Amino acid sequence: MEPGNPDADCPTVPTRWVYPVLLALVVAVLWDVLFSPFLPSGDIYHALGNPSIRDWRNLPLLFSPSYGFIFWEGSYHPLYTFSTFINHFFFGANPAGFRIFKVAVLWINAILLAKVCRKELGALAWLASFFYVLNPGHHSILMLDMKDHMVTLFCLLGLSLHRRSGLLKHPLRHCATVGAFNILALFSKETGVVFPALLLAMDVAQEEIPRQARHRLRWLACYCTCSAVTLLYAFIRFKVIRVGGDFQWGYSSATVGGVLMRWKEYAWMLASWSGPAGRDGMLYVLAIFSGYMLWSTSGKSRKFAAGCIAWMLLGILPVSGLLPIEPLSTYLSGGSVSPRYLILPGVGFAWVLGLGLREAW
Repeated sequence: MEPGNPDADCPTVPTRWVYPVLLALVVAVLWDVLFSPFLPSGDIYHALGNPSIRDWRNLPLLFSPSYGFIFWEGSYHPLYTFSTFINHFFFGANPAGFRIFKVAVLWINAILLAKVCRKELGALAWLASFFYVLNPGHHSILMLDMKDHMVTLFCLLGLSLHRRSGLLKHPLRHCATVGAFNILALFSKETGVVFPALLLAMDVAQEEIPRQARHRLRWLACYCTCSAVTLLYAFIRFKVIRVGGDFQWGYSSATVGGVLMRWKEYAWMLASWSGPAGRDGMLYVLAIFSGYMLWSTSGKSRKFAAGCIAWMLLGILPVSGLLPIEPLSTYLSGGSVSPRYLILPGVGFAWVLGLGLREAW
């Protein structure tokens, strides 16, 4: 592979064909999901049996202390709850609306994933998007998965717009735009809290931090805006609305063994390993693979590999059991490990797989 030219010796891909092919792949992967009914267990709280989403007069309650009681939510996801309003308005108890919405969001996420890494992977960026779509974590029919798809969508959109250097000519617009997507990510799911760190990790990895002092200050203002938005969200959630319990530092009943087992489960699901074989060892396989990518690459490729790995780790961090936040630790100590938690970190995994293939090409 010719350094600095990711398209050298790579097959060319006509972009006009990629979008429909990618959409067809998404539909094929979610084919069974498209025709599945709402689940009578989990989905009933968000569609079939929740009377609150049937009355638009309840919409202001998305930002009230009674949110959790009214909408039967144990956490604070107002944007996701708003999507259930829309789904019920247009489709009632028919799950078709949510299924189509899931197809559209996964398709857009795959396109954004490829476009963000186009400079590093060239035409193979589209192969990384195929890897992402094929991950079994997207096969679930639970409505709850949409929270993770939505937060991934807004993180990728925010990063994509953050990349538009023309926005630096209008720093207020730049900060407002990226900050708005940070808010949308947080209102989709609390894992949006890692959005500022994801921006910084990819800016360093893709060498996008401006060299001019004037532009660098404007870039820094964007990080400050995102950090301020995150702190404001935390204040509103824990001190005003008080959803999910009061904020307290500390762990509940988390143990080192429990956290390690959680990471092993995530590694096994992230790598799409089938069957029980290799479940305990997949974490070490991924660690060795990541270390090999950092060792075998050089220059910009090594930085990009580090950024991909950072995206994976940051995406998993909120559900890793490592954060000393009492309500979160209490929830995770119940043994909740779900493939939907890997929808956001799966972006970094797809990137690093694409990079490995590019280096081996």
